[in-house]
Amino acid sequence: MKLTLTKALPSDLSKVIVLDTDITFATDIAELWGIFRKFTDKQVIGLVENQSDWYLGNLWKNHKPWPALGRGFNTGVILLYLERLRRIGWEQMWRLTAERELMSMLSTSLADQDIFNAFIKQNPILVHQLPCFWNVQLSDHTRSEQCYTEVSDLK
Repeated sequence: MKLTLTKALPSDLSKVIVLDTDITFATDIAELWGIFRKFTDKQVIGLVENQSDWYLGNLWKNHKPWPALGRGFNTGVILLYLERLRRIGWEQMWRLTAERELMSMLSTSLADQDIFNAFIKQNPILVHQLPCFWNVQLSDHTRSEQCYTEVSDLK
């Protein structure tokens, strides 16, 4: 659903924050909404950099991830500027990206996250990188400890 929100949500809705169900907030979500004001005129998606080496392809032998810009981005917390996404033809853009990559990859490993990352690799100017404390990723092989020094730093 994350990829289709420009069509699924009402056309007069201009912005949305998309959260995975395992997200817990330690602050007022209004702070996250405020980040939309920091977007440049071209930015349409706000994401936190992935905190594992998944997209670098060096986790294990023969690991071939989808294309990504550097470490890639995690889609557990997404700021979507729907109005701008609709204007640039998001629906067609992500579909073309997915179709192109599926010709060689055959399937996704991380669902929508792989498609978002392949799209961003081709269009890096469209992403606004959120500070990592907005989506601390607690799993194997992550660098989450670099996102905070005190628990009070977490958002």
